[in-house]
Amino acid sequence: GSQGVSQDEFISMFQHIATKALARKGPGRLQEFTVYDYGPDYALCRRIYTKGRDPQDVDKNQVEFSLDEFFEEPIEDVRDGHVRWIAVTGIEPSVVMRLANRYRLHPVQVDEVLNSNKQRMKADRSGFALQISLGRCVHLEVDGLPKIEKEQMTIFLLDKYKTVITLQPTENGIKKKLLSRIMYAGSKLRLNGPGFLTYALVDAIVDELFPILRLIRRKLKSLHADVTRGNKRISLKTIHLIQHLIREINLLLLWLSSLGTVVARLPAELLFHRPDYDLEKHLGDLVDHVAALKEQTHSMIGWAKSLNDEYLNEQQYRMNQVIYLLTMVTTLMLPAQFLTGVFGMNFEYFPLLNEPWGFPVFWVMTSSAIGLILYIFRAKRWL
Repeated sequence: GSQGVSQDEFISMFQHIATKALARKGPGRLQEFTVYDYGPDYALCRRIYTKGRDPQDVDKNQVEFSLDEFFEEPIEDVRDGHVRWIAVTGIEPSVVMRLANRYRLHPVQVDEVLNSNKQRMKADRSGFALQISLGRCVHLEVDGLPKIEKEQMTIFLLDKYKTVITLQPTENGIKKKLLSRIMYAGSKLRLNGPGFLTYALVDAIVDELFPILRLIRRKLKSLHADVTRGNKRISLKTIHLIQHLIREINLLLLWLSSLGTVVARLPAELLFHRPDYDLEKHLGDLVDHVAALKEQTHSMIGWAKSLNDEYLNEQQYRMNQVIYLLTMVTTLMLPAQFLTGVFGMNFEYFPLLNEPWGFPVFWVMTSSAIGLILYIFRAKRWL
């Protein structure tokens, strides 16, 4: 009737009640919630504290207002020609749901953020919200072995609200790196819109891979030096390290293949509303960076495999040399073994057995046979 509500209104009311209920549970895993508002003429950083109005928790140099106060702000609060970047560290369901309700994110997008183990790298647009799911590569040392771990990061580009949202489980250097550019008057980030910020975030993730590849290359150079100089002290641990590097580089190559697919879609997605020649050039450069990383990774995996083969060949060569030496010695001693067996037969009458010169004759026969074998080996160039 006239007093009823529409389905959309009911869903909106239900979402509002649900997010409020979740918010009462506290910030949970939320580590930091920062809002950056910037444009050509100014840049403002607001860090939102998440523990209430306890004066002990308030840093007057950084913290300005609470989470509830932010969500009560008008959504159209961003001025024309300016950008808002909401950087969330720590995937807390209540905060994610409140952001989803505020910016009308699709339920599938929200589910993927909350269940990062389901996420794959992709760039997908739902309505006016572009979701970019990427995995950052982090280089670690585990039990003395280099290991590459992936950490999920989600970027939402909301052109309608001139806003970019980033959600990541732990703090990293990307936010600090971009903040220095935002605070610098006249930087490209300050002079461009939210699409350029999205590009800068993806570019920062890609740039993190170059130091990782340099570390792997240095490790391969060290292993190559050990193998090529024939270091006899190389143990089975060396071959395990080489094979471990091959597995890690294979994982990195698989990750780069998925990243290349996402980056290839960015020009169409970020230039969805209007063409931007400058941004298009930057995106083309980003595609080239990913292609260069893939080429370097292919090269290193070929290097690692050849190093593995070279090490195995070296070990096989040493084993063959030992077996060859043992075979030569055994063959040279065959005449002595044969004659010893003959002279040791228990016959009543045996030539030379009771003669005083029998023993010297035995050694003359043995030496002659060994000399003949050595001559044959020399003639055949086996020695």
